[in-house]
Amino acid sequence: MDKLTDDIPGCYYNRSVQFFYEQSGKNISDHWRPRDYLVVSLGMAVSVIVILANILVMVAIFINRRFHFPIYYLLGNLAAADLFSGIAYLHLMFHTGPWTIKLSKNQWFVRQVGESNTPLLTLSQEPVVCTPGRRVQHTP
Repeated sequence: MDKLTDDIPGCYYNRSVQFFYEQSGKNISDHWRPRDYLVVSLGMAVSVIVILANILVMVAIFINRRFHFPIYYLLGNLAAADLFSGIAYLHLMFHTGPWTIKLSKNQWFVRQVGESNTPLLTLSQEPVVCTPGRRVQHTP
């Protein structure tokens, strides 16, 4: 998998993800074992449950007018963050195990960063979503 070209000493621009796993001493299999099937199927099942449950929460908040208050917008925002976590984890499940060897360095980086930062970016929108046009009351 590695390109056999000269690298600058100390730089590994032309190496695959498998090279870095071997350098770190982590065991990465190139074939599917029963344990890999079990881990990936359980991970996908949990991801699908998380995604569907959070879509249900967001639809309930959107449809039901009794839930159109800032506290429920906060709940909807948390559901959105959890939804994106589920999607990122599902993406991780599709690129884990023996599939990891086939990833380029850029794909591996996107997998790792997307899994951790997407929910954080969603949560950072909470103050904007939950406090639209609110003004502090001034009492003399």
